Amino acid sequence: AERGIDTVLIDAAQPADAASGRNAGHVQPYLLSLEPLGALPGQGRPFLDCLIEHRNIVFELCARHGIDADHVQSGLLEVARQKSAALENKAKKWAGLGLDVEMLGADRLRPLVGTDRYSFGTIWRNGGSVNPFLFTNGMVRAAAGFGARVYGNSPARACQRQGGRWRLRTPSGSVLADRVVLCTNGH
Repeated sequence: AERGIDTVLIDAAQPADAASGRNAGHVQPYLLSLEPLGALPGQGRPFLDCLIEHRNIVFELCARHGIDADHVQSGLLEVARQKSAALENKAKKWAGLGLDVEMLGADRLRPLVGTDRYSFGTIWRNGGSVNPFLFTNGMVRAAAGFGARVYGNSPARACQRQGGRWRLRTPSGSVLADRVVLCTNGH
């Protein structure tokens, strides 16, 4: 919508429905695993490059659209009770790809977590936290401000080709679109 594209948002419930109850609001600037990218063209490198280039997108969108989403780019900690080769390897791999990640020992972790329980960890400086409910509603307001039409309580029941376009049907109507972007969460 910001680029002048006629945009329609169809949500099965209301935008941000359950966003705060099902999401802790962690802004994680990396993927848990790179393995699924291996099946993509170019080993997923275009996707990976885009992810790395836009690692700060949540914070940038809040700033650009004036979204007060309780966002804080304070970093994201991963901790372990003992040195973890898996955690260390992941940090090294992502650091090699350009993310700002640092390995920490017990002395550096203690003031950050308030306990002696953990002796090893990583801090992902591009990470942080956001209130998912406020962020989602802020994004919807920004999109609507750019002319996007928003329809809540409109689950897409069908998505079928119609000529060179797509017809999305909901219980109360339909939309004819050149492109469709499907978004979901982990639930």
